[in-house]
Amino acid sequence: MKKRQPSFLQRWTTENNRLVQQYLTEDHNGLTLQSEFQRLVKEIQGLPPRIPSLCVELPVVFNLCYLQYTSKPQGGADLSTALCGALQRVLRASQSGQAVLTVERLLNPDPDVTVLLKHVIQLAQGTDLVEPVCLLATLLALRLLGSQRDKSSAILQTVKTCKTQTSSESEGNTAASGKGCVIQPHLIPSCVLGTDEDSRCQHPPVEYLLACCYYLDGNTAVCLQELERPAADQQFLPASYLKGYVLYGEKRYEESILALQDCLSSPVLDMCSKARVLNLMGCCCAQQGKPHTAVQLFREALQCDFSLHMALYNISLQYRALGLGDVELETLNLLVTL
Repeated sequence: MKKRQPSFLQRWTTENNRLVQQYLTEDHNGLTLQSEFQRLVKEIQGLPPRIPSLCVELPVVFNLCYLQYTSKPQGGADLSTALCGALQRVLRASQSGQAVLTVERLLNPDPDVTVLLKHVIQLAQGTDLVEPVCLLATLLALRLLGSQRDKSSAILQTVKTCKTQTSSESEGNTAASGKGCVIQPHLIPSCVLGTDEDSRCQHPPVEYLLACCYYLDGNTAVCLQELERPAADQQFLPASYLKGYVLYGEKRYEESILALQDCLSSPVLDMCSKARVLNLMGCCCAQQGKPHTAVQLFREALQCDFSLHMALYNISLQYRALGLGDVELETLNLLVTL
């Protein structure tokens, strides 16, 4: 009996998962992976968009765009075009000929992204498209964070609303294991998104990115509100550090130290990041009039990363505060020779 050939969706899913697993190995070649994902995206998008195939297509597009973003964070216009194009294919797949005319403005090369996203999320409700759509939108918001912050914030608010609406549905769901033909719709390591290593992330860290928008706009009060919401993932390392940094700027040093201690308890904290956390904790202690504790923290920071010269400079400032001018000069001389 002739062996049955796998369907297009099965083959694309298997190929995506193979590339994802390859990405997760430490010795992968980024350029080769990008080329492989580009080939796969080109093959998938050679066919008209349909809802079943989009459940595979959107994760693959996200994987490609994520690789491109991590290799070149500014991404350029091509990255934004690819992300918007993927969202537009959902619209095309869901609309009949006459209905398309009513949303024609959303299918042009430069659509209103926030309006497009709202349409797409509405169409995706009740399907497996919601998660990859939110991931694509979040990556687009991240791409626009530096240049078009208002648009980035609007996108994140839309994703956050979608996340709130679907959280009850996803609660208690088990994570995809990645075995067989189960799609793995993102390349982001689970630890980056603040989830357990064995689980599949259901939502990107929207609260954290929104907090970044508010902080960059100088709205520290709303930034802190976003970081302190119950929905925010307090174990997400960058969120805890941002909270500590903002509280330090607000001269709320004790609260800042508590937030930074959450960073130190994170299992994904690398030595360079730990050095910066300890340095900021030292700054808090220095502002509280605790120079001896501050010096100890700055020294621990240098033990983690001796290239963090600001910690060495901070030590010299504390020696000055203690009236140890000779030791201060020795520290500054060491800093000059580095």
